Amino acid sequence: MKAWLLLSAVALLGSMGALRAEVPPLFSYELQGNLTDTTGAGADLVPDVAAGTFVAGGGYDFEVGTGLALNAPASAGTFDGGNYSIVLHCRLDFDSGYRRLIDFKNLTTDDGVYYENGVLVFYPVATGTGVVPAGSFATVALTRDGSTGEVKVYLNGSLELSFEDTGGIAVADAVLGSSVFHFFKDDAAFGGEESSGRVRQIQIFDRPLTPAEVVAVSVPALTVSAGPVAGEATLRWPVQSGVGFQLERNDNLLDAWTPDPGTPSLVGSNYELVTPLDTPRRFFRLRR
Repeated sequence: MKAWLLLSAVALLGSMGALRAEVPPLFSYELQGNLTDTTGAGADLVPDVAAGTFVAGGGYDFEVGTGLALNAPASAGTFDGGNYSIVLHCRLDFDSGYRRLIDFKNLTTDDGVYYENGVLVFYPVATGTGVVPAGSFATVALTRDGSTGEVKVYLNGSLELSFEDTGGIAVADAVLGSSVFHFFKDDAAFGGEESSGRVRQIQIFDRPLTPAEVVAVSVPALTVSAGPVAGEATLRWPVQSGVGFQLERNDNLLDAWTPDPGTPSLVGSNYELVTPLDTPRRFFRLRR
């Protein structure tokens, strides 16, 4: 698990920079009890094989052999199935062998993004190094540049693998004028390389994101400012990259971190929490 640490809130009040700029997606699926695109531009996600279960507080549970599909019409914005980015926030329940994350060829080939024993791979051309244990949430981002064919795959904001897609294996198949993506469901040609799990967010962008933008949508920036009254601080972090993170606090870095007892509010595109500063110093971090 990765954690992002904010230094002493007391020492830094009034000195923190602004939140990272939000990177607007073309389609965004927050999975808050439905499969609808919250931007209003895209089609609904569709259950593959069988419907899963929505989770209180956000998220969608799927069983082995099922998943979600997206038909992204070219008429929606400027979407091009060869020039895009996908950001996927999920966990899988099993990490042995190959476990499918993204299919681009309408379930007709074995090519695509998997975890192989917990390691991110784009089969059959490239393998990463970071390990995601079963049951651990991670943010997987894939970008494809239509002008160069370059494909990059990131894990929690860090580049894991890249290759020149001369064969078009990361170009989404077009079916009836739509680019089709499948998530978590394995192909019909070989099949069986699947896992149950939970997905909390899927975002689609109509261009390849830059490395800095991938960080912005994958790793939340936690900022602190003076609270509404003396002795309080306001903490903020973006909804876009903050899905699935828990705010923790610590008054002494030698002690164990504990969840902050406060409940953040949704203010615009950010989470906000006003917290008392009732000790000489206090540390905060976001962790998943």
